[in-house]
Amino acid sequence: MKTIYDVIVIGGGVIGSTIAWHLAKTKRKVLLLERGRLGQEASSAAAGMLGAELEMNEPGPFFQLCLESRSMYPTFAQELLEVTGIDIELTQNGILRLAQTEATASSLQKTVAWQKAHGGSATFLPAEYIKELEPTIGNTYGGIWIANDGNVNAALVARAVGKAASLTADVLEGTEVYDITLTNDDVTVHTALQHYRAKQIVLANGAFANRFLSALHMQPTLTSVKGQLLRILPHGSYQLTRTISSAHHYFVPKRDGSIIVGATEEYNSFSHTNTVSGLAQLLGAVQDVFPDFGEATFLSSWTGLRPLLPTRKPLIGAIATNPRALVAIGHFRNGILLSPVTATIITSFIEQQEQPTHHLAFQP
Repeated sequence: MKTIYDVIVIGGGVIGSTIAWHLAKTKRKVLLLERGRLGQEASSAAAGMLGAELEMNEPGPFFQLCLESRSMYPTFAQELLEVTGIDIELTQNGILRLAQTEATASSLQKTVAWQKAHGGSATFLPAEYIKELEPTIGNTYGGIWIANDGNVNAALVARAVGKAASLTADVLEGTEVYDITLTNDDVTVHTALQHYRAKQIVLANGAFANRFLSALHMQPTLTSVKGQLLRILPHGSYQLTRTISSAHHYFVPKRDGSIIVGATEEYNSFSHTNTVSGLAQLLGAVQDVFPDFGEATFLSSWTGLRPLLPTRKPLIGAIATNPRALVAIGHFRNGILLSPVTATIITSFIEQQEQPTHHLAFQP
């Protein structure tokens, strides 16, 4: 196997695989290194929401970035289907964000105002209309309807971009990186069996990136946030038709009629274990929002480790001290949503193309 490449990408989640695929399409020689299996960590564990407007608290570059990436998804999904034969189950059915208190309802009305002024699609709905839309929802003080948000099957996205990368780049699974040597001339990546050299490197290994940030002259400030999720299947003929968000929880309907419920936020954890307290929190949220779901079937539970930076926003681009090193880290709960635009930004940096102003806001 070759040991010299144009670009080496570390991390085979949705972000890293999409970047490797996009870079390989530029005819560069690309190596993608993954310590386990492609997409096995947070990527496959995600609920798959495309919540570009869902959790935004203010206008600015991050809101613009999320809207941009959401708009890329139809083309992204179609290209993945053509290249890999995998349907990522893009469902553009909107998201309904509930207000559980009068104060929250007032706050959400202000959110609608600024989002509409900056290209968003949110509309405030009174409680009685929400009950007409989703009769099984319990008491609420209204909420916002985000028509342009949606969801995908995260596991299928991970599988599709992993396959796309494998068809166009060299991919090594089960290959852990132990060190990175960065000079002004090239980059060397050290694994147990081999050393690989490249003109540039992209660090995109999610919650595990801290280990290599010092080698790239960056502060290791990432926090791993464990999220527990579960899947239920309501009884009877009723099917949830749109994603519901309430307080810190979300309920994402899938094509098979099941609902993914998430997620806890457990800081500084690398554990993959589901806990009684974590699952109790999620099941309590189900009972609070959907009182009639008490007899729903519990199907499965799992965890994901999400990478969080102090700003709660990602870093995407070349580091200031050495443009041979690029990062795509800190996507937290938005890795699936932001994968198309992240790959576009990284590719643009490597191609030395001019960047839009809002992309530069995420450059480390």
